[in-house]
Amino acid sequence: MLLAFLGLTAVRVTQLPSYPGTPQPHPYALSADGKVVIGQFAPGNAFVWRGSEIAKFKPSPDKSILDFYAQGASRDGSVIVGKAGQAYRYSRSSGFQLIGKLKGDIDSFAYDVSGDGSTVVGYSQAATQNRAFVWHKENGIKEIPSPVPDSSSIALAISRDGTAACGISSVDTSVRAYRTDFKSSELLPIGKIHTDSTANDISGDGSIIVGAASGVDSSNAVYWKGGQIYFLTNLGRKTAVAKCISEDGLFIGGYCGNDAVIWKGKEAFRLETAFPGWNFESINGIAHVGKRIYVTGWGNRRGKDVGYYAILSE
Repeated sequence: MLLAFLGLTAVRVTQLPSYPGTPQPHPYALSADGKVVIGQFAPGNAFVWRGSEIAKFKPSPDKSILDFYAQGASRDGSVIVGKAGQAYRYSRSSGFQLIGKLKGDIDSFAYDVSGDGSTVVGYSQAATQNRAFVWHKENGIKEIPSPVPDSSSIALAISRDGTAACGISSVDTSVRAYRTDFKSSELLPIGKIHTDSTANDISGDGSIIVGAASGVDSSNAVYWKGGQIYFLTNLGRKTAVAKCISEDGLFIGGYCGNDAVIWKGKEAFRLETAFPGWNFESINGIAHVGKRIYVTGWGNRRGKDVGYYAILSE
């Protein structure tokens, strides 16, 4: 079995608890230490889970703000970023802080934060396009150079060390993945049969980016390293997407068809192989700490859509 080939064994899987009066929690991200899950009950209704009870996450005390989004977390989960009126950074030690928006823009959204919580990326919204930004607690908010002049761009993930980020940019009628070191940005290559690509996550040192390359009616899970594109196995499915990567770059999470998948190198296995009775549909966050792999995402159990948190061991 592929599970045995990867040298992994199941430890446990937990169905994320529900919160009274809300839909089931849909995880978006996992802290790199594997201990904190963030996401949404429903659009604008954020949650945080730290291994016991699930809690609504409302970082701002401003009662006029009705929608709260939690999108990214620092390595230990003590800093969370997203949108609450505008892009924000929330720290358990210093509280809520609006990041602001680029000059002349009307709105902003924060997508990810560096491992130490000091650097945030996302996008600032103008009337006609989006502009990717990087914010640092010492230098404030700045525009990230677009890989294509005057094109719309969004920064979706930042490396643990805060030296690189990745995201998507518009190119004519297509959407393309790009990488940036904040001084310049470059489009990432795609296959000959593909027209679009997305960069969903980046390794801790910024050397590996994961995502997908898509064509007319299919998509391939991919990763980029050293300026080259590499195709992960789709397990025979028409659609596959790599959504997240562990800080050390060894494990990639995502989905093939309707099945949650973990990739290690060129090999992959379906997560439900490890936990019979579950139907895991996607891995949205992955962490590798010591000999353990932590994953979170969306699935189905006993005919009910649920969020989950699972642990495997090498």
